[in-house]
Amino acid sequence: MTFQLLLHLALALITADPSIPDVGPAGEIKEAATGFLFTEGPVAGPEGSLYFSDLYRQRIYQLNADGSNRVILEKSKICNGLAVDREGKLIACQGGAGMIISVDPKSGAVTPIATGYEGVRFNQPNDLVLDATGGFYFTDPVYGVPSKPQKTMGLYYVSTDRKVTRLAEELDLPNGIGLSPDGKTLYVVLMGAKKVLQFPVDGPGKLGTPTDFCTLEAGGDGMTVDGKGNVYVTQPEFSAIDVFNPAGKKLGRLTFPAGPANCAFGGKDGKTLYVTARKTIYAVPMLVSGIGQK
Repeated sequence: MTFQLLLHLALALITADPSIPDVGPAGEIKEAATGFLFTEGPVAGPEGSLYFSDLYRQRIYQLNADGSNRVILEKSKICNGLAVDREGKLIACQGGAGMIISVDPKSGAVTPIATGYEGVRFNQPNDLVLDATGGFYFTDPVYGVPSKPQKTMGLYYVSTDRKVTRLAEELDLPNGIGLSPDGKTLYVVLMGAKKVLQFPVDGPGKLGTPTDFCTLEAGGDGMTVDGKGNVYVTQPEFSAIDVFNPAGKKLGRLTFPAGPANCAFGGKDGKTLYVTARKTIYAVPMLVSGIGQK
């Protein structure tokens, strides 16, 4: 039996998992691209494209709707989480340099946005999410290195005038982050605590007291939110993504051939769930779309 046939059978078994009502999958899980070292940070780009990071190769790519890809940035200094601002530029968590940068997808030009807090570089900015004003929240953990410049693992907000505010500290390996469709709830995955926190958003960069949104079977990594407010949390140890409704009730699990690190909605109709899973990016047709996508 050929490798291709074995892979086809494996994917057929995956799509045989029960579809989550009104969520999906709505079809077969397919490879959108492969051959990378460690994919991360997916975010929808223009014309059905997808931006993503390859941590170990230290590049940012754009995957086009026709399956071709191009390098946006070389020597990225371990860029991880990505977002797209109102001007179409990428906002990137540059973990290796301990800062947040802006990247022009056309020229590859890099501009520092936030280099540290109170004169000290960040630890390892991991993931971020933009709010409706153009400001953004990001997580700042420490993974696999002895240095902790900030002396705490925290959650930060960068306003449109580039003011940096620390909103929470002493978090247990904060990782994935997302906002509800109405922008009134901020979700943060705590890999170390095996749970997701939810913060009420009282205003841009102003959070209320956090509560537990859900507990996880394993550490958790990246996350995304769909247009109905369902929360998708990657579970690399189980090669899966767990899906929760806005009340924190688990709706079901999507399984993959490799451990997902992160996920994001995209595609021309906004109903494709892209999953960065080690060397491969998978594309999953869904019944729902991402926030603000049609």
